Amino acid sequence: IFSTQFVDALKSGGVDNIQTFQVIIVGEDGTEWNDYHAVQIIGLVRCADLEKSDYQIIARAVSESSPPLCDFDELEIDPKKVPADLKIFRLAEQPSWILINEPLLNSLLDNAPDTDTGWGFIGTQVCD
Repeated sequence: IFSTQFVDALKSGGVDNIQTFQVIIVGEDGTEWNDYHAVQIIGLVRCADLEKSDYQIIARAVSESSPPLCDFDELEIDPKKVPADLKIFRLAEQPSWILINEPLLNSLLDNAPDTDTGWGFIGTQVCD
């Protein structure tokens, strides 16, 4: 679930591989928040460099064309396996992880809301 403000910031940063569906969040007291979207990121990229990463296998690959499902302590990606024009994608080896490129990260940080928490990114490390 992303806020409308975050979805707009993604689109302003050039993201075009997401599907959004407006949602209404209803609190226990009946309060409604309608400024949110369920978001599907289109793009599952198999790019983890498993020889350089620190991880445990959660589930083995079911075929040679599919990667194992991994729990990463440290992730190294092979940038040659990531399409140059892809700004945001999910990691095939851990699909719950969302990765973004450096220009999108900078665009999002430049357009962060004026709050104490900003967007709340975790693990922002840019590597060459």
